[in-house]
Amino acid sequence: MKRDTKADQTQRYSPSERFDYLQKLLHEFNITNSKEAKRQVLANICSFAYNPINFEALNKLNITTTLLDSLNVKDDKLIEYAISGLCNLSADVKNIQIIINNNGFHKILKCLSKNVSNERIVISSLTLFIFAKQLITKGSPEELFDS
Repeated sequence: MKRDTKADQTQRYSPSERFDYLQKLLHEFNITNSKEAKRQVLANICSFAYNPINFEALNKLNITTTLLDSLNVKDDKLIEYAISGLCNLSADVKNIQIIINNNGFHKILKCLSKNVSNERIVISSLTLFIFAKQLITKGSPEELFDS
């Protein structure tokens, strides 16, 4: 059997099909009361953030703000997934600006300080700060915290 190439996978679903699927995932995330289901759905949403082809749909659905809101919960796994998703989205300067505008770097720093033993949160947070600083080329690192 022939293995799909990355180009085949990208062309398999139209932008509207991607948007519809992500919209269903977001709806499920918002309505579920199950901690485990919420984790699984958020992890699934965040996996879409790896590919820039999904950024437009993710932005239309305000996924960046959903991930930022998820940093306020008392579930370390949800926080881990949310920061990983934000890290993935940080390749786009639009998402960095959304994070800045929503006081996101303060939230991330707070999560980082509470979860220093969680290697994934630490690595994703630091990577996010590095990406953000590289994309916001002028000014000082403190600019990331000005909102």
